[in-house]
Amino acid sequence: MKVIQRGIPKNTTHQTQCRHCNSVLEFQESEAKTINDRNELCMVVNCPICKNDIYIAKK
Repeated sequence: MKVIQRGIPKNTTHQTQCRHCNSVLEFQESEAKTINDRNELCMVVNCPICKNDIYIAKK
């Protein structure tokens, strides 16, 4: 493989709401864990308030 032009990885910021404690969270994609859930890529973050796992579908 040959690199023609080096790119810069994009670290996208996302917002979500915890359904357990209603906290609104903002996180960067690098802070989330990416998993494969039933053949769909999801990001998982842990709410710092109630410690609930939040699953966000990756587009």
